[in-house]
Amino acid sequence: MPKRLAVAIAAALIASGAAAQPAAGPPGPTPPTAAARAEAERLIAAAGASDVFEVASAGEFVAARHLPSRVICRFEAGSPGNRILVVPGPRLRGHEVECATSQDGDVTTLRMTLDNPPVSADAALERTARLLAERYPGAKRSKTSPEAAQASAGPGAPTRHARFDITEKRRPRVVQVHLAQFGGWTVEQHTTGDRDDPILELTSGLDFSTTTLVWMADIQSALK
Repeated sequence: MPKRLAVAIAAALIASGAAAQPAAGPPGPTPPTAAARAEAERLIAAAGASDVFEVASAGEFVAARHLPSRVICRFEAGSPGNRILVVPGPRLRGHEVECATSQDGDVTTLRMTLDNPPVSADAALERTARLLAERYPGAKRSKTSPEAAQASAGPGAPTRHARFDITEKRRPRVVQVHLAQFGGWTVEQHTTGDRDDPILELTSGLDFSTTTLVWMADIQSALK
């Protein structure tokens, strides 16, 4: 399935669940298939994170909700790169987590962090730049397109976009970083793929826009 189509379908199904009304209102969320629910449950159990994540799958799309931030992680069904990680460290449990998935050689990691005291979006992006430089020696920030920045813009959340050229296993690769903040949370999406992929920058932006759209819808639903 083309990446853009997959993003659009996942957004429609999962967002319908996030913004669902009570039974007396409009139709509720799309029920997950048994396989989609089971895979989300396995990912949560493997991470020992049942106190931090819950199943948010819809239809055949695999998803898990990070309870503290209410960000929904979406996974490519059956991908060996699917994982959830509760990052150990000085923050309260669940206040720094990662979700990862992979498709066609591209790896997407979603990271949610609650800083105390809060940090600005620019400071969070600079922190990410330092971490990438440590992980990939020689990583260089390169020019991004206005179209990609527009594609990743999220409702009600300041966004940032940066591109880093890296070398991974002797291959020229790129990390597309998209970042948004809301309610004290910093949400980052890192999409790693081939440097010469002509649509990676745009599709990663569309994917992040989907994440922030579902995030805002889920928060609004929780406040009703």
